Amino acid sequence: MPKRGAKVVCADLTPTARSQEEAGITTHDLINKDGGQASFVQTDVGDAKHMENLVQAAVIQYRRLDILVNNAGISIEARTPAVLHLTNETT
Repeated sequence: MPKRGAKVVCADLTPTARSQEEAGITTHDLINKDGGQASFVQTDVGDAKHMENLVQAAVIQYRRLDILVNNAGISIEARTPAVLHLTNETT
């Protein structure tokens, strides 16, 4: 997508991978080095307020938001079952 002009906002608790092999490598740096435009916003995607802040940051930086992919690995044990059924919708 970045090669086709998409501007990417990476969001996670930490900017780098958690594995030892990939420590120090950030997705947004790789995209920028390859000629794309990307940034990082520290975000807990399991927290609705964090997600609101993420969307605001994307719109402020790039003036729009076209696609949002929420691909999070969160521990079921760390959240209550009710949280698993929440859907946040924004317009």
